[in-house]
Amino acid sequence: MDVDVQGPDLAVGSASLYSLLPATYRPIVLFCIGLWGWAFNLFILQRCHIDTASLLGISHNDKSRNIYTPLFNIATLLTTIVAINLWAFWKFVLGAATSTNVTRSWLPLMCYVLCSLIVFWPGHVFYYKERHRFSRSMLRLFSFNVLATVYFSDVVLADIMTSFANVFGDLWATGCALIVNKGIVDYLVVEHQSGCYRDIMGPVMTSLPYIIRFKQCIFEYLESDRKTQRHLLNACKYASAFPVIMLSATQKIAAKRIDEFGDLPDTWWIGDTGLFRLWMFFVFINSTYSFIWDVSMDWNLVSLTFTANDSVGQANGIASHSPRRSTTPIPTSLFREIKVFISSLFSPTVHQPPLLRFRRHLHFSHRILYVGAMLIDFVLRTTWSLKLSSHLSIKQLEGSIIIMEFLEIFRRWIWVFFRLESEWVKRSQVILPRINEDIEEFELMMPKDGNHD
Repeated sequence: MDVDVQGPDLAVGSASLYSLLPATYRPIVLFCIGLWGWAFNLFILQRCHIDTASLLGISHNDKSRNIYTPLFNIATLLTTIVAINLWAFWKFVLGAATSTNVTRSWLPLMCYVLCSLIVFWPGHVFYYKERHRFSRSMLRLFSFNVLATVYFSDVVLADIMTSFANVFGDLWATGCALIVNKGIVDYLVVEHQSGCYRDIMGPVMTSLPYIIRFKQCIFEYLESDRKTQRHLLNACKYASAFPVIMLSATQKIAAKRIDEFGDLPDTWWIGDTGLFRLWMFFVFINSTYSFIWDVSMDWNLVSLTFTANDSVGQANGIASHSPRRSTTPIPTSLFREIKVFISSLFSPTVHQPPLLRFRRHLHFSHRILYVGAMLIDFVLRTTWSLKLSSHLSIKQLEGSIIIMEFLEIFRRWIWVFFRLESEWVKRSQVILPRINEDIEEFELMMPKDGNHD
Protein backbone atom coordinates (compact mmCIF):
# COMPACT_ATOMS: atom_id res chain seq x y z
CA MET A 1 0.00 0.00 0.00
CA ASP A 2 2.92 2.31 -0.62
CA VAL A 3 2.17 5.80 -1.79
CA ASP A 4 4.27 7.79 -4.22
CA VAL A 5 6.04 10.15 -1.88
CA GLN A 6 6.48 12.74 -4.58
CA GLY A 7 2.86 12.72 -5.69
CA PRO A 8 1.58 12.12 -9.22
CA ASP A 9 4.38 13.55 -11.32
CA LEU A 10 4.82 12.64 -14.96
CA ALA A 11 8.20 14.20 -15.50
CA VAL A 12 10.52 11.96 -17.47
CA GLY A 13 14.13 11.53 -16.50
CA SER A 14 15.59 11.96 -19.95
CA ALA A 15 14.70 12.39 -23.58
CA SER A 16 15.80 8.85 -24.37
CA LEU A 17 13.30 7.37 -21.91
CA TYR A 18 10.58 9.66 -23.21
CA SER A 19 11.26 8.39 -26.71
CA LEU A 20 11.09 4.78 -25.51
CA LEU A 21 7.92 5.11 -23.40
CA PRO A 22 6.12 8.46 -23.69
CA ALA A 23 4.39 9.62 -20.53
CA THR A 24 0.97 9.41 -22.18
CA TYR A 25 1.35 5.65 -22.61
CA ARG A 26 2.67 4.87 -19.15
CA PRO A 27 -0.70 4.33 -17.37
CA ILE A 28 -2.10 1.95 -19.99
CA VAL A 29 1.17 0.01 -20.21
CA LEU A 30 1.15 -0.48 -16.43
CA PHE A 31 -2.51 -1.54 -16.51
CA CYS A 32 -1.64 -4.17 -19.13
CA ILE A 33 1.21 -5.42 -16.94
CA GLY A 34 -1.20 -5.67 -14.01
CA LEU A 35 -3.68 -7.69 -16.11
CA TRP A 36 -0.95 -10.12 -17.17
CA GLY A 37 0.13 -10.43 -13.55
CA TRP A 38 -3.42 -11.24 -12.39
CA ALA A 39 -3.77 -13.90 -15.09
CA PHE A 40 -0.49 -15.52 -14.00
CA ASN A 41 -1.66 -15.33 -10.37
CA LEU A 42 -4.73 -17.42 -11.17
CA PHE A 43 -2.78 -19.79 -13.43
CA ILE A 44 -0.09 -20.57 -10.86
CA LEU A 45 -2.53 -20.84 -7.94
CA GLN A 46 -4.74 -23.27 -9.84
CA ARG A 47 -1.67 -25.35 -10.69
CA CYS A 48 -0.94 -25.37 -6.95
CA HIS A 49 -4.40 -26.92 -6.33
CA ILE A 50 -6.06 -23.78 -4.98
CA ASP A 51 -9.62 -23.32 -6.17
CA THR A 52 -9.45 -19.62 -7.06
CA ALA A 53 -12.92 -19.74 -8.66
CA SER A 54 -14.44 -20.72 -5.33
CA LEU A 55 -12.47 -18.08 -3.44
CA LEU A 56 -13.55 -15.33 -5.83
CA GLY A 57 -17.20 -16.39 -5.78
CA ILE A 58 -17.37 -17.49 -9.43
CA SER A 59 -20.42 -19.65 -10.10
CA HIS A 60 -20.01 -23.38 -10.67
CA ASN A 61 -21.17 -23.07 -14.27
CA ASP A 62 -18.04 -21.08 -15.08
CA LYS A 63 -15.69 -23.75 -13.75
CA SER A 64 -15.94 -25.84 -16.90
CA ARG A 65 -12.90 -24.01 -18.22
CA ASN A 66 -9.89 -22.42 -16.64
CA ILE A 67 -10.72 -18.96 -15.34
CA TYR A 68 -7.29 -17.67 -16.33
CA THR A 69 -7.56 -18.53 -20.05
CA PRO A 70 -9.98 -15.66 -20.89
CA LEU A 71 -7.74 -13.24 -18.99
CA PHE A 72 -4.70 -14.28 -21.01
CA ASN A 73 -6.63 -13.78 -24.25
CA ILE A 74 -7.96 -10.38 -23.18
CA ALA A 75 -4.50 -9.30 -22.06
CA THR A 76 -3.03 -10.44 -25.38
CA LEU A 77 -5.51 -8.38 -27.39
CA LEU A 78 -5.06 -5.24 -25.27
CA THR A 79 -1.27 -5.56 -25.34
CA THR A 80 -1.32 -5.95 -29.12
CA ILE A 81 -3.40 -2.79 -29.53
CA VAL A 82 -1.09 -0.81 -27.24
CA ALA A 83 2.03 -2.12 -28.97
CA ILE A 84 0.76 -1.24 -32.46
CA ASN A 85 -0.37 2.20 -31.31
CA LEU A 86 2.93 2.85 -29.57
CA TRP A 87 4.88 1.76 -32.67
CA ALA A 88 2.85 4.21 -34.78
CA PHE A 89 3.61 6.97 -32.25
CA TRP A 90 7.33 6.25 -32.45
CA LYS A 91 7.34 6.21 -36.23
CA PHE A 92 4.95 9.00 -37.22
CA VAL A 93 5.14 11.39 -34.25
CA LEU A 94 8.49 11.16 -32.51
CA GLY A 95 10.27 10.21 -35.73
CA ALA A 96 8.78 13.09 -37.71
CA ALA A 97 10.76 16.27 -38.15
CA THR A 98 9.05 19.10 -36.27
CA SER A 99 9.94 22.74 -35.98
CA THR A 100 8.46 23.16 -32.51
CA ASN A 101 9.07 21.57 -29.13
CA VAL A 102 5.42 20.73 -28.73
CA THR A 103 4.24 17.42 -30.18
CA ARG A 104 0.55 16.96 -30.96
CA SER A 105 -0.98 13.54 -31.41
CA TRP A 106 -4.34 11.85 -31.03
CA LEU A 107 -2.83 8.35 -31.19
CA PRO A 108 -2.62 7.83 -27.40
CA LEU A 109 -6.24 8.93 -26.96
CA MET A 110 -7.35 6.47 -29.65
CA CYS A 111 -5.47 3.72 -27.79
CA TYR A 112 -7.25 4.46 -24.48
CA VAL A 113 -10.68 4.68 -26.14
CA LEU A 114 -10.27 1.42 -28.08
CA CYS A 115 -9.03 -0.54 -25.04
CA SER A 116 -11.85 0.84 -22.89
CA LEU A 117 -14.44 -0.21 -25.48
CA ILE A 118 -13.04 -3.74 -25.55
CA VAL A 119 -13.18 -4.09 -21.77
CA PHE A 120 -16.57 -2.45 -21.13
CA TRP A 121 -18.44 -3.26 -24.36
CA PRO A 122 -21.92 -4.52 -23.33
CA GLY A 123 -22.28 -6.91 -26.25
CA HIS A 124 -22.25 -10.69 -25.72
CA VAL A 125 -18.97 -11.16 -27.54
CA PHE A 126 -15.35 -11.83 -26.61
CA TYR A 127 -15.61 -13.30 -23.11
CA TYR A 128 -18.69 -11.38 -22.10
CA LYS A 129 -19.02 -13.17 -18.72
CA GLU A 130 -15.53 -12.18 -17.61
CA ARG A 131 -15.87 -8.59 -18.81
CA HIS A 132 -19.35 -8.25 -17.31
CA ARG A 133 -18.12 -9.66 -13.99
CA PHE A 134 -15.35 -7.05 -13.93
CA SER A 135 -17.78 -4.25 -14.80
CA ARG A 136 -20.11 -5.25 -11.96
CA SER A 137 -17.19 -5.29 -9.53
CA MET A 138 -16.12 -1.83 -10.63
CA LEU A 139 -19.67 -0.53 -10.20
CA ARG A 140 -19.76 -1.90 -6.65
CA LEU A 141 -16.38 -0.35 -5.84
CA PHE A 142 -17.31 3.10 -7.12
CA SER A 143 -20.83 3.01 -5.71
CA PHE A 144 -21.77 5.74 -3.25
CA ASN A 145 -23.72 3.19 -1.23
CA VAL A 146 -21.66 2.89 1.94
CA LEU A 147 -23.79 -0.07 3.08
CA ALA A 148 -23.22 -2.14 -0.08
CA THR A 149 -22.28 -5.78 0.47
CA VAL A 150 -18.52 -6.32 0.47
CA TYR A 151 -17.42 -9.50 -1.28
CA PHE A 152 -13.99 -11.04 -0.98
CA SER A 153 -13.34 -10.61 -4.72
CA ASP A 154 -14.11 -6.89 -4.39
CA VAL A 155 -11.67 -6.60 -1.50
CA VAL A 156 -8.89 -8.21 -3.54
CA LEU A 157 -9.63 -5.97 -6.54
CA ALA A 158 -9.66 -2.83 -4.39
CA ASP A 159 -6.37 -3.83 -2.75
CA ILE A 160 -4.82 -4.31 -6.17
CA MET A 161 -6.08 -0.88 -7.16
CA THR A 162 -4.21 0.70 -4.24
CA SER A 163 -0.97 -0.42 -5.89
CA PHE A 164 -2.09 1.53 -8.97
CA ALA A 165 -2.83 4.67 -6.95
CA ASN A 166 0.00 6.65 -8.56
CA VAL A 167 -1.07 5.37 -11.96
CA PHE A 168 -4.55 6.84 -11.37
CA GLY A 169 -2.87 10.18 -10.70
CA ASP A 170 -0.90 9.80 -13.92
CA LEU A 171 -4.11 8.92 -15.75
CA TRP A 172 -5.70 12.23 -14.79
CA ALA A 173 -2.73 14.19 -16.13
CA THR A 174 -2.74 12.06 -19.28
CA GLY A 175 -6.41 12.78 -19.90
CA CYS A 176 -5.74 16.45 -19.31
CA ALA A 177 -2.99 16.43 -21.93
CA LEU A 178 -4.90 14.43 -24.54
CA ILE A 179 -8.41 15.87 -24.17
CA VAL A 180 -8.25 19.35 -22.66
CA ASN A 181 -4.94 20.36 -24.23
CA LYS A 182 -5.85 18.77 -27.58
CA GLY A 183 -3.20 16.10 -27.75
CA ILE A 184 -0.19 18.11 -26.54
CA VAL A 185 1.74 15.18 -25.11
CA ASP A 186 4.71 17.34 -24.08
CA TYR A 187 2.37 19.03 -21.63
CA LEU A 188 3.02 16.19 -19.19
CA VAL A 189 6.74 16.86 -18.89
CA VAL A 190 6.42 20.60 -18.21
CA GLU A 191 6.68 21.05 -14.44
CA HIS A 192 5.03 24.46 -14.17
CA GLN A 193 1.86 23.43 -15.98
CA SER A 194 -1.11 23.27 -13.61
CA GLY A 195 -4.10 23.10 -15.95
CA CYS A 196 -7.11 20.86 -15.26
CA TYR A 197 -6.58 21.52 -11.53
CA ARG A 198 -3.59 19.20 -11.78
CA ASP A 199 -2.25 20.05 -8.31
CA ILE A 200 -5.62 19.20 -6.75
CA MET A 201 -7.05 16.43 -8.89
CA GLY A 202 -3.78 14.51 -9.04
CA PRO A 203 -3.77 13.80 -5.27
CA VAL A 204 -7.54 13.19 -5.33
CA MET A 205 -7.20 10.53 -8.03
CA THR A 206 -4.26 9.00 -6.16
CA SER A 207 -6.38 8.83 -3.00
CA LEU A 208 -9.36 7.21 -4.75
CA PRO A 209 -8.34 3.52 -4.27
CA TYR A 210 -7.65 4.14 -0.58
CA ILE A 211 -11.04 5.83 -0.19
CA ILE A 212 -12.69 2.74 -1.67
CA ARG A 213 -10.92 0.38 0.72
CA PHE A 214 -11.63 2.73 3.64
CA LYS A 215 -15.33 2.62 2.74
CA GLN A 216 -15.28 -1.18 2.59
CA CYS A 217 -13.65 -1.44 6.01
CA ILE A 218 -16.18 0.90 7.58
CA PHE A 219 -19.09 -1.12 6.20
CA GLU A 220 -17.57 -4.39 7.40
CA TYR A 221 -17.29 -2.83 10.84
CA LEU A 222 -20.92 -1.70 10.77
CA GLU A 223 -22.01 -5.10 9.46
CA SER A 224 -20.40 -6.76 12.49
CA ASP A 225 -22.66 -4.65 14.76
CA ARG A 226 -19.65 -2.55 15.71
CA LYS A 227 -18.04 -5.51 17.50
CA THR A 228 -15.07 -6.24 15.23
CA GLN A 229 -12.40 -3.64 15.92
CA ARG A 230 -10.11 -5.26 13.36
CA HIS A 231 -12.00 -3.52 10.54
CA LEU A 232 -11.43 -0.17 12.23
CA LEU A 233 -7.72 -0.90 12.47
CA ASN A 234 -7.72 -1.83 8.80
CA ALA A 235 -9.52 1.41 7.96
CA CYS A 236 -6.84 3.32 9.89
CA LYS A 237 -4.20 1.63 7.76
CA TYR A 238 -5.74 3.01 4.57
CA ALA A 239 -6.40 6.37 6.19
CA SER A 240 -2.68 6.64 6.99
CA ALA A 241 -2.06 7.04 3.25
CA PHE A 242 -4.02 10.30 3.04
CA PRO A 243 -1.50 12.49 4.94
CA VAL A 244 1.32 11.09 2.78
CA ILE A 245 -0.48 11.95 -0.44
CA MET A 246 -1.55 15.42 0.69
CA LEU A 247 1.85 16.33 2.11
CA SER A 248 3.52 15.12 -1.09
CA ALA A 249 1.28 17.39 -3.12
CA THR A 250 1.98 20.25 -0.72
CA GLN A 251 5.72 19.71 -1.15
CA LYS A 252 5.32 20.03 -4.91
CA ILE A 253 3.43 23.31 -4.50
CA ALA A 254 6.06 24.55 -2.06
CA ALA A 255 8.88 23.66 -4.48
CA LYS A 256 7.19 25.63 -7.28
CA ARG A 257 6.75 28.66 -5.03
CA ILE A 258 10.38 28.52 -3.92
CA ASP A 259 11.55 28.29 -7.54
CA GLU A 260 9.35 31.24 -8.47
CA PHE A 261 9.69 33.55 -5.45
CA GLY A 262 12.78 32.22 -3.67
CA ASP A 263 10.91 31.41 -0.45
CA LEU A 264 7.52 30.35 0.89
CA PRO A 265 4.92 33.03 1.72
CA ASP A 266 4.71 34.25 5.31
CA THR A 267 1.18 32.90 5.54
CA TRP A 268 2.48 29.31 5.52
CA TRP A 269 2.51 27.96 9.09
CA ILE A 270 5.31 25.50 8.32
CA GLY A 271 8.59 25.81 6.46
CA ASP A 272 9.99 23.63 3.73
CA THR A 273 12.18 21.63 6.13
CA GLY A 274 9.37 21.11 8.62
CA LEU A 275 7.06 20.03 5.81
CA PHE A 276 9.60 17.43 4.70
CA ARG A 277 10.01 16.07 8.24
CA LEU A 278 6.26 15.86 8.73
CA TRP A 279 5.91 13.99 5.44
CA MET A 280 8.75 11.65 6.43
CA PHE A 281 6.99 10.81 9.70
CA PHE A 282 3.73 9.84 7.97
CA VAL A 283 5.60 7.84 5.32
CA PHE A 284 7.26 5.80 8.07
CA ILE A 285 3.90 5.20 9.78
CA ASN A 286 2.18 4.17 6.53
CA SER A 287 4.95 1.82 5.35
CA THR A 288 5.46 0.14 8.74
CA TYR A 289 1.75 -0.23 9.41
CA SER A 290 1.17 -1.70 5.95
CA PHE A 291 4.01 -4.23 6.18
CA ILE A 292 2.91 -5.49 9.60
CA TRP A 293 -0.66 -5.82 8.36
CA ASP A 294 0.47 -7.74 5.27
CA VAL A 295 2.31 -10.48 7.14
CA SER A 296 0.09 -10.70 10.22
CA MET A 297 -3.45 -10.13 8.90
CA ASP A 298 -3.62 -10.42 5.10
CA TRP A 299 -1.24 -13.40 4.92
CA ASN A 300 -1.78 -14.56 8.50
CA LEU A 301 1.85 -15.78 8.57
CA VAL A 302 3.05 -14.13 11.76
CA SER A 303 0.57 -13.58 14.57
CA LEU A 304 0.76 -11.72 17.83
CA THR A 305 -0.14 -14.17 20.61
CA PHE A 306 -1.98 -12.61 23.52
CA THR A 307 -3.53 -15.74 25.03
CA ALA A 308 -2.42 -19.29 25.70
CA ASN A 309 -5.28 -20.73 23.68
CA ASP A 310 -3.85 -22.27 20.52
CA SER A 311 -7.13 -23.36 19.04
CA VAL A 312 -7.56 -22.02 15.53
CA GLY A 313 -11.26 -21.52 15.86
CA GLN A 314 -11.20 -19.89 19.30
CA ALA A 315 -8.02 -17.86 19.10
CA ASN A 316 -8.80 -16.46 15.69
CA GLY A 317 -12.53 -16.28 16.02
CA ILE A 318 -13.26 -18.02 12.72
CA ALA A 319 -16.97 -18.08 12.07
CA SER A 320 -19.23 -19.21 9.29
CA HIS A 321 -19.20 -16.85 6.35
CA SER A 322 -20.79 -16.64 2.96
CA PRO A 323 -18.53 -18.38 0.43
CA ARG A 324 -18.22 -15.06 -1.35
CA ARG A 325 -17.08 -13.24 1.77
CA SER A 326 -13.65 -13.15 3.32
CA THR A 327 -13.01 -15.51 6.24
CA THR A 328 -10.09 -13.58 7.65
CA PRO A 329 -9.55 -14.43 11.33
CA ILE A 330 -11.17 -11.80 13.50
CA PRO A 331 -10.37 -11.48 17.21
CA THR A 332 -13.53 -11.15 19.24
CA SER A 333 -12.11 -8.26 21.24
CA LEU A 334 -8.70 -7.13 20.09
CA PHE A 335 -8.47 -4.24 22.49
CA ARG A 336 -9.30 -6.51 25.42
CA GLU A 337 -6.57 -8.93 24.37
CA ILE A 338 -4.07 -6.08 24.18
CA LYS A 339 -4.98 -5.11 27.75
CA VAL A 340 -4.42 -8.70 28.85
CA PHE A 341 -1.02 -8.73 27.19
CA ILE A 342 0.03 -5.43 28.79
CA SER A 343 -1.13 -6.60 32.20
CA SER A 344 0.84 -9.83 31.80
CA LEU A 345 4.02 -7.78 31.47
CA PHE A 346 3.56 -6.76 35.10
CA SER A 347 2.49 -10.25 36.25
CA PRO A 348 5.45 -12.66 35.93
CA THR A 349 3.40 -15.54 37.32
CA VAL A 350 1.03 -15.51 34.35
CA HIS A 351 1.99 -18.07 31.73
CA GLN A 352 2.57 -16.35 28.41
CA PRO A 353 3.29 -18.13 25.09
CA PRO A 354 5.79 -16.68 22.59
CA LEU A 355 4.84 -13.21 21.40
CA LEU A 356 5.42 -13.97 17.70
CA ARG A 357 4.11 -17.19 16.22
CA PHE A 358 4.46 -18.47 12.63
CA ARG A 359 1.39 -20.03 11.02
CA ARG A 360 1.43 -23.83 11.31
CA HIS A 361 -0.79 -24.74 8.36
CA LEU A 362 0.93 -23.84 5.08
CA HIS A 363 -0.39 -24.80 1.66
CA PHE A 364 2.90 -24.38 -0.21
CA SER A 365 5.38 -27.11 0.69
CA HIS A 366 8.49 -24.92 0.95
CA ARG A 367 8.56 -22.53 3.91
CA ILE A 368 11.34 -20.55 2.22
CA LEU A 369 8.69 -19.18 -0.15
CA TYR A 370 6.90 -17.52 2.75
CA VAL A 371 10.11 -16.13 4.22
CA GLY A 372 11.16 -14.81 0.82
CA ALA A 373 7.77 -13.19 0.28
CA MET A 374 8.01 -11.39 3.63
CA LEU A 375 11.51 -10.12 2.79
CA ILE A 376 10.41 -8.89 -0.64
CA ASP A 377 7.36 -7.21 0.84
CA PHE A 378 9.47 -5.49 3.48
CA VAL A 379 12.08 -4.26 0.99
CA LEU A 380 9.53 -2.96 -1.52
CA ARG A 381 7.40 -1.42 1.22
CA THR A 382 10.41 0.62 2.32
CA THR A 383 11.84 1.66 -1.06
CA TRP A 384 10.66 5.14 -0.17
CA SER A 385 13.86 5.42 1.92
CA LEU A 386 15.88 5.81 -1.30
CA LYS A 387 14.25 9.21 -1.72
CA LEU A 388 15.35 10.29 1.75
CA SER A 389 19.07 10.32 0.89
CA SER A 390 20.30 13.91 0.72
CA HIS A 391 23.08 13.01 -1.71
CA LEU A 392 20.75 11.20 -4.15
CA SER A 393 17.96 12.74 -6.16
CA ILE A 394 16.17 9.69 -7.45
CA LYS A 395 13.80 11.82 -9.51
CA GLN A 396 16.79 12.65 -11.71
CA LEU A 397 17.53 8.99 -12.39
CA GLU A 398 16.33 7.83 -15.78
CA GLY A 399 13.09 5.90 -15.47
CA SER A 400 12.94 6.25 -11.69
CA ILE A 401 9.20 6.95 -11.53
CA ILE A 402 8.06 4.09 -13.74
CA ILE A 403 10.52 1.75 -12.02
CA MET A 404 9.02 2.59 -8.63
CA GLU A 405 5.51 2.06 -9.97
CA PHE A 406 6.49 -1.25 -11.57
CA LEU A 407 8.10 -2.46 -8.33
CA GLU A 408 4.89 -1.69 -6.44
CA ILE A 409 2.90 -3.69 -9.01
CA PHE A 410 5.38 -6.56 -8.64
CA ARG A 411 5.03 -6.41 -4.84
CA ARG A 412 1.25 -6.61 -5.18
CA TRP A 413 1.65 -9.57 -7.56
CA ILE A 414 3.54 -11.44 -4.83
CA TRP A 415 0.96 -10.29 -2.26
CA VAL A 416 -1.93 -11.82 -4.23
CA PHE A 417 -0.41 -15.31 -4.10
CA PHE A 418 -0.21 -15.39 -0.33
CA ARG A 419 -3.45 -13.49 0.24
CA LEU A 420 -5.42 -16.12 -1.68
CA GLU A 421 -3.33 -18.93 -0.17
CA SER A 422 -4.16 -17.66 3.32
CA GLU A 423 -7.85 -17.46 2.47
CA TRP A 424 -7.79 -20.99 1.06
CA VAL A 425 -6.10 -22.39 4.18
CA LYS A 426 -8.57 -20.64 6.49
CA ARG A 427 -11.60 -21.86 4.57
CA SER A 428 -10.19 -25.39 4.57
CA GLN A 429 -9.78 -25.23 8.35
CA VAL A 430 -13.43 -24.24 8.65
CA ILE A 431 -14.92 -26.65 6.10
CA LEU A 432 -12.86 -29.82 6.64
CA PRO A 433 -13.79 -30.26 10.34
CA ARG A 434 -17.46 -29.96 9.41
CA ILE A 435 -17.04 -32.61 6.70
CA ASN A 436 -15.36 -34.95 9.20
CA GLU A 437 -18.23 -34.41 11.65
CA ASP A 438 -20.77 -35.27 8.94
CA ILE A 439 -18.83 -38.44 8.05
CA GLU A 440 -18.69 -39.53 11.70
CA GLU A 441 -22.41 -38.88 12.12
CA PHE A 442 -23.15 -40.88 8.98
CA GLU A 443 -21.04 -43.81 10.21
CA LEU A 444 -22.92 -43.86 13.50
CA MET A 445 -26.20 -44.11 11.62
CA MET A 446 -25.02 -47.11 9.58
CA PRO A 447 -26.06 -50.67 10.70
CA LYS A 448 -23.45 -52.50 12.76
CA ASP A 449 -24.05 -55.93 11.16
CA GLY A 450 -22.59 -54.85 7.83
CA ASN A 451 -25.96 -55.20 6.03
CA HIS A 452 -26.38 -51.87 4.20
CA ASP A 453 -29.39 -52.88 2.13
